[in-house]
Amino acid sequence: MSLYQKALFTGIGKIFTLPRLSIPLILTLGLTLGALLSVLAITNTLIFKPMQGVKNANSLKIIQYGLSVSIDMRIPFFDSIRLAQLNKDYAQIGDWAAITASTTQAKINDNHYKITRYNASSNILQVLGTRLIQGQDVTTANENNIWISSSFAEKIGKKDTDIIGKTITIENKDYIIVGIIEDLLAVKARSKILPTQVWLIDNLKKAASITEQGEIGGSYTELILNPHQQKETHLKQNITEWVDNYMKTKFPEDKLKIFQSFAQSMPSKIVEKTYRDNLLGNTKTLLIILLIAVVGLLIMATLNLLNLFIVHYQTRKKEFALQISLGSTLNKLRSLIFLENLPCFILSSITGLLISAWLIKALPYISNSKLPLLENIVIDNTSLFFTLVIPLGLNFIFSALALYSVNKEVIAINLSGSGKGSATQSNHWLSKSLMVLQLALASILLTGSVMLALQSYHAVYQDMGYHLGNSYEIQINGRDKSWQQKVNKDITYQGSELQSIHQQLTKTVETQITNSKVIINSFGPLANIFMTRSFINNDHPQPVIFQERYLSKDYFKAFKIPFIAGSNLSTEQIKSNDNSVIIDQTMAKVMFPKLSYSEIIGKEIGISEIPSKVNGIVKNTIFTAGDTSPIVLPSVYVADIRQHTFITLTVILPDGKNLSASMIAPAIKKAFPQLGDVKVTSLQARKLEQTLSERISLWIIITITVLTLFLAAIGISGLTQMTTNQRQYELAIRMATGASQSRLVNFILKDALWMLFIGLGVGFIAAVWLYQQVKTQLTILPNFSWQASTILDISLVIIVLLSVLIPAWRVIRTDPMQALREE
Repeated sequence: MSLYQKALFTGIGKIFTLPRLSIPLILTLGLTLGALLSVLAITNTLIFKPMQGVKNANSLKIIQYGLSVSIDMRIPFFDSIRLAQLNKDYAQIGDWAAITASTTQAKINDNHYKITRYNASSNILQVLGTRLIQGQDVTTANENNIWISSSFAEKIGKKDTDIIGKTITIENKDYIIVGIIEDLLAVKARSKILPTQVWLIDNLKKAASITEQGEIGGSYTELILNPHQQKETHLKQNITEWVDNYMKTKFPEDKLKIFQSFAQSMPSKIVEKTYRDNLLGNTKTLLIILLIAVVGLLIMATLNLLNLFIVHYQTRKKEFALQISLGSTLNKLRSLIFLENLPCFILSSITGLLISAWLIKALPYISNSKLPLLENIVIDNTSLFFTLVIPLGLNFIFSALALYSVNKEVIAINLSGSGKGSATQSNHWLSKSLMVLQLALASILLTGSVMLALQSYHAVYQDMGYHLGNSYEIQINGRDKSWQQKVNKDITYQGSELQSIHQQLTKTVETQITNSKVIINSFGPLANIFMTRSFINNDHPQPVIFQERYLSKDYFKAFKIPFIAGSNLSTEQIKSNDNSVIIDQTMAKVMFPKLSYSEIIGKEIGISEIPSKVNGIVKNTIFTAGDTSPIVLPSVYVADIRQHTFITLTVILPDGKNLSASMIAPAIKKAFPQLGDVKVTSLQARKLEQTLSERISLWIIITITVLTLFLAAIGISGLTQMTTNQRQYELAIRMATGASQSRLVNFILKDALWMLFIGLGVGFIAAVWLYQQVKTQLTILPNFSWQASTILDISLVIIVLLSVLIPAWRVIRTDPMQALREE
């Protein structure tokens, strides 16, 4: 058997015979390598790979234009009529298209499916390069036609092979399936893009013949441009000029004045991006940050393992010296060490690959299905390449550095020396330099992770302004379209047919569910629906956009929303419809900036033709949870409930009691045959769903923080254990000659303090500078917190000191005579 074969078999045996070296290597390197491979797979798919269904992604441009309500909210301008005119006027620049996505339900052959609904212009397939598989071309679309995706067709085809010509019902409207389009996953949306897709097409030719009405908002949040030439064009300037000219020539004069008034307080904003950058949004920057974090963790793990290897191979100096004296070269020894360590590194690669596969499989749960192109993220050839290259590269580096202090000048010393006082003969500059680098990396990683953790914590546990309790939302879809139109004809809620239905539904629910209480015949404080209105009048010439919410006599008390001034509407006020309202703090400051809250009570605000009187002012509330920068619009609470395509009730139950659709649906359908499906949602469960992404982010950040601290503690502890063990003979001599244990602790601690100060000092300066640089590129990051950073550094100092003192104290407590005899 050759020396190389023997070294390889020795390495296999080392996995079992030397667990103190093999287990840390396999687990530490495997875990960090798995995290790195997962991030690399995500990055490669989202940033570099072609996108399914979008053949022209590299050349496509995205244009967003609208009035800015806030930093994160914009009123879009374009609809199918305006898009058709834009295509006509700017055809020389390229083809302009639009598409929006939303999640809804569809029914076909009495089977219900959760789907992604696309609303798109009739030139969308041409612009994106998406393939029509079967059926009519989308340019022939009318309002009754619909196209479905190939995955949806396959799913339906399991029960019905003849799909073209079938009727599909979406939101109580029937459509005819006229074609099949390939799956399109690369579309920007607030919710996950499902492979079960339907396409509703706006025919631009028909839209061109429709008269412009001059409405402020539009249905398309962004435009897609497939330019005819790739040369630089002034798109922002072109769009701005086109919009100005279009409004002057197409808008009715009264609507133009209204739009211009709104534009004075909400200036128009135009954004130009590439298609991929728009799809990814902040995900691209966050991926880069995450990639830096996992690379930093891998480096920290590598430094720890390298120190471990150095310690291990320093104990074999005599063996190496003997082999060199017999004719072996350093390169040959390094080759033997490489083969000896190869089995452990192979196992770490396999471990990393398995962990990466598990993490990728768990991505839908980790990201709350909000990561784009989730279905396309897999372990690809790039991941496999790094799975092999990184461990083999580290093995090569470790093998080379294992013999860094072995040279021919000290061969005789190593062969003849007794080993006593060997610490003075060992060169520890490399280990200490590596530890300084590790501490600096730890400081940088911890600074970023703590700032992000604070942001996620605030998003999850922020004060919403109310208490949900054990509340549930009941939604009932309307099945009879003509009945819905009839109900919607009522101008006021009081005495209307809708109110009568609500009263009967309230009685049905409270009868079926013991001790239940219907608080309001509408949404609760935490909702998925965002209803806005606007007004402009002589008293308030600047346009005001506000959120309209509904109230009842028990609403504010049930959800513990405090009044700052005034009171809720009485039962008599609600019944008489005296046009009184409740406003929140933001609305009070917008309408009456110079008055105190108590002075505002009784004042009128002209949110409609008949002025409304302010009866009370409540604390601001946040209607959706989990946002790092939630939208806080002025809110007005009214008693005049409007009808939607579905009926909603909000119910509160005693603690510990549950409510499900099966408990009330039979009674509701029996009493109201014209109503459709019943859906029940716990508001606490909705909050958990809305905060899921931030909660997962918080736990991921906490995991990275704990792992960083753990690696730093293990590294320092291992280095201290190594140095104190190697200097055990010297320490025993000092103790035998009268040195106290406390003095020896100070002696060892002094040796570690310079590493601590240099490492943390460099890391802190680099962390602050890097964080400020990243924040200029990523506005969602919170402001730098000096208080959190100080607490973090103090914690890291304490951990480092404990990591030095605990192993040092264990060595010092041993009997010095025993240490001398062992040496």
